[in-house]
Amino acid sequence: MNLLGRIDPGDPVVRTALATLLQATAVILVAALVAGTALRRRAAARHNLWLVALVWILLSPAVAPLIDGVVPTLAVVILPDPSQRTIATANTAVAIGGPKPGRGAPAAKPALAPSDSPAGADPAESTQEPTKATAEGATSPGADLVLSAPGGAEPVANRRSNNVVGGLFVLWAAGLLIRLGRIVAGACQVSALTRSARELDPARYHATLASAREALGVVTLPPILTSARAVGPVALGLLRPRIVLPEGLAESVTAAVLRDVLVHEGAHALRRDPWVGLLQRLAAALFWPHPLVHYLNGQLTRAREEVCDNHVLRCDDACSYARALLALTERYHPFRESRAGLGLLWGRWTLADRVAGLLDPGRVQVTRTTVGARIALAAALAATGVAAASIRFAPPARAVEPGASNPVAVTVAVAATAPARPRAGVWWLEGVVVDEQGQPVAGAIVRPPAAADRTGVSGGTTADDGTFTLTLSGRHRNLYGLVAETKGGERVGLTPGDAPLTYLTRNPIRIVLKPTRPLTVRVKDRDGAPIAGAAVEAVEYGYQTQGETGPDGTAMLRVAADARIRWVIGQKTGDGFDYFENYQPTRPSEYPPLPPELSLTLDGALPLRIKAVDSEGRPLAGVKMSPSLIQRTAKVAPVTAAFAATSWVTTDASGVAVFDRFPKDVGGCGFDVRSEAHLCLRSPTSERDGPTDLTVRLLRRTRLSGTVRFPDGRPAPNIHVRVEGTLPHTSGADSLARTGDDGTYALEVRPESVYIVAVEDETWAARSRTGIIVREDQPQAGLDFTLGRGTLLQGQVTEGADPSKPAAGANLALVEEGPLLPKGFRLGVRNERLTRLTAADPQGRYRFRVGPGQYTLRVGAAASLKFEVKDEPEVVRNLPLKTSPNRTYFTVVVVEKSPEGDRTVPRAAVARLVEGGGRIGPTPADDQGRIRLVRQPGNLLYVRGDGGRLSGLTPVPETAETVTVAVAPAARISGRVVDTDGKPQARKRVVVLLNFDSDFARSHRYEEVARTDEQGRFSYQGVPAGTRGEVSAFHEKDGRTTGARTVVPFRVDEPDQVEVPDLVVPPSGPANEPVRVGSVGVKVTE
Repeated sequence: MNLLGRIDPGDPVVRTALATLLQATAVILVAALVAGTALRRRAAARHNLWLVALVWILLSPAVAPLIDGVVPTLAVVILPDPSQRTIATANTAVAIGGPKPGRGAPAAKPALAPSDSPAGADPAESTQEPTKATAEGATSPGADLVLSAPGGAEPVANRRSNNVVGGLFVLWAAGLLIRLGRIVAGACQVSALTRSARELDPARYHATLASAREALGVVTLPPILTSARAVGPVALGLLRPRIVLPEGLAESVTAAVLRDVLVHEGAHALRRDPWVGLLQRLAAALFWPHPLVHYLNGQLTRAREEVCDNHVLRCDDACSYARALLALTERYHPFRESRAGLGLLWGRWTLADRVAGLLDPGRVQVTRTTVGARIALAAALAATGVAAASIRFAPPARAVEPGASNPVAVTVAVAATAPARPRAGVWWLEGVVVDEQGQPVAGAIVRPPAAADRTGVSGGTTADDGTFTLTLSGRHRNLYGLVAETKGGERVGLTPGDAPLTYLTRNPIRIVLKPTRPLTVRVKDRDGAPIAGAAVEAVEYGYQTQGETGPDGTAMLRVAADARIRWVIGQKTGDGFDYFENYQPTRPSEYPPLPPELSLTLDGALPLRIKAVDSEGRPLAGVKMSPSLIQRTAKVAPVTAAFAATSWVTTDASGVAVFDRFPKDVGGCGFDVRSEAHLCLRSPTSERDGPTDLTVRLLRRTRLSGTVRFPDGRPAPNIHVRVEGTLPHTSGADSLARTGDDGTYALEVRPESVYIVAVEDETWAARSRTGIIVREDQPQAGLDFTLGRGTLLQGQVTEGADPSKPAAGANLALVEEGPLLPKGFRLGVRNERLTRLTAADPQGRYRFRVGPGQYTLRVGAAASLKFEVKDEPEVVRNLPLKTSPNRTYFTVVVVEKSPEGDRTVPRAAVARLVEGGGRIGPTPADDQGRIRLVRQPGNLLYVRGDGGRLSGLTPVPETAETVTVAVAPAARISGRVVDTDGKPQARKRVVVLLNFDSDFARSHRYEEVARTDEQGRFSYQGVPAGTRGEVSAFHEKDGRTTGARTVVPFRVDEPDQVEVPDLVVPPSGPANEPVRVGSVGVKVTE
């Protein structure tokens, strides 16, 4: 006992115990959070989660020593030394790492906690030099370590804390021994129960045993015994699992009930659950004072029982199984804990709760989780445990100055953290830039795409740890992506995914820098002569890269490796406009890598000038304009020219922007307009053969302002205020502001509109301000808001009325309906509107916080729900998507098989082919190669992946929930289109028809459109081996198809390149002029 009485709080044993308890607490709390939210209805995943938490807790005493020196220290807690407490009348505070008062200099004023300072004491200033001291782990620069050096204090030895620590150790050891004794007693009970048991007659219950084996998917069941000692059905045995039934149970229940009991207990035995039970008992013994460990054991036991119940539900319906449990409960009372095995009836889980779980339609009845899910759960808890273990507990500091009579009492030293950076702007995007090895990249530039409006954008250069913060103004409703690049542009990275970045984006953005790819673009005129000085740009929505042709008409571009380029645009004032389409189908769904070299032809331009003026007719300089959509007759689809930075033209001092670049076949197009101080009321539009001089009128921005306050009248800072005009914008906000420290906000909006102004926040809400008519040069102030908690609107979006089929990722629009608009503003709608957007989580759940008003909740055209919000704290509105009564869904998973195993194919294009012709899609799968489709038996799935390198076919299943499509290397069909003189025909439309059945009338067919390049060549990749088909080229006259076409059939036997004979078309001539060619298998149809 003397030894135990000398244990002090700084002892390594105490520090290890504190570190272990901290880890256990953190891991269990995180596990409880995940289990109670994302995994509430997924018993198998919850069981894995709690099992990982249990294993981590048992290993936690060894974690901290193992990671010491490997993982940085998150914080250092200096334990107090109660045996050397001081009673002080005056203390002097000294901050280590900061300026120290020299001898004779006045010291800092004392810092006393109220509990340490005598009542009414007036601390006196001291000129005594502070006592020197050191503390383990507290010497890093910036650490805030406070030392109290008492002056004239008398040390008082206090060994009570040592005795308390020793007493606690004795108490813990006694509890440990008792718990270990119970484990030994349980082992004895198992032995006695086994000795008293006899084998169940297998011949008598042959059919029941066969049914249980089939339900468990095994050839043999563990030995099944009966014993009078058993108080209920149990599974026991570590090395040799057995099932023990109470004597007489098999004879007194129906075959179905007996089968359910055997399946449940057999699942325990086959899963080796008795080993988990032993680990639980060891954890309960070691951590018996910790209530969260007992909570963990309870949750793990419940999840284990639910998983075994799921085994039963695979062979029996929930109602029958619930009745079986009720019958067994009436016969055998549930027991709180079995020392002799794992029982079917567990007293800590009420029968009502268990039956409610069985009957829950949202219950996920899987019995095993995927390897990926297990790894993810283990990684999450391991990260939590390592973070908790990186908080060190250091022993108390001791005075080291020789002759110092007054010891130093050290409290807590926490690792220094950088102060929060002040924020500017209205919203921010944060993230990290790394290289391909995952290492952070410092000094990289992060910016919006080149064509985006950069007004009010600041920041974006990465710090030493690769992190960045990009600040944006309220004029930006969204960005289609971010671009990160090193100085010089040798390495470029793009934000992943297609979804735009908005002020609602919460997750940090991760951008990976990769070396760029070269692209050579040659620009020539209609006679083939090179054009110098032409602007060339490779364009996708979230990224653009540009260059200019030299004297030889060639431009060299550097293209990001991950770019999904849609177009390459070439243009020059006076010479023309052309674009390369980096896709083949008329409805493109994927964009293959660009060829290393391509050509563009600028074949003349018509004059077009647009003048910008204000409301008084005065010219406006500095206004930027760009054509929005441009369609050339020889192209598959229009190009969104406004996403090209080189398409934007700025008005000169006379307010004129010159667009002398569009060929005659372009016809009319609309224009986008940007201005720093003005807004366009109606966008200009050019017309084919229309005027060549246009005028666009702009209005000055008008200011709206007000103050947002908390309920007690205090200013409310950092609150978003949104405004939306007469017609809702697809991005959900016309302008956005954020309140300052004084609660004020200001918005600059387009005049001649009616607005709704609303507060948007996750915690606060207010009634929206409606009916705000804005006129030019008439600013409006006093649009104030008083915040309240508002109403939490939440619910679930499901496919039909089945809550077990959540519509994950569904895009929801919450439209607030304002009053009737004045007559002059009813342009397509009658009421004011403000739209809030969100997306459903993986469980289909959504949430908004709103003030009182009339609302319509929509998911596209699939569902709509109108309701009123008053002052309720919460409103729940579930939204079932409209489906036909017989419509069901199934999941497609696209994989590529290899000797190393199946590899999912991300972004594969999946098309459903209708028997007899027709198709739906193609639709791209997600990044995991998965897509959910409507089940239509009789359809055939045609899948292309990796840019057409892979392809595969499979029929739509009749009933299966998931179908796996194995794709394999595919063939490429290629050929040429030439005229009757053998001259290659550029930019000709070629139709590729794939026929996957022998009977053409009932076959599944797929048709795709390709375009020939400058050498008259075309190609289509993604043809499965064994496919028959044909390629055809239409005849044209004066740039228009005549209806006649040349057809060449083909057959693919191996996944190689198939070169078809030339498709010969007339250079020009009457609509139905026949074409005579000598190639075998070539025909002309009309």
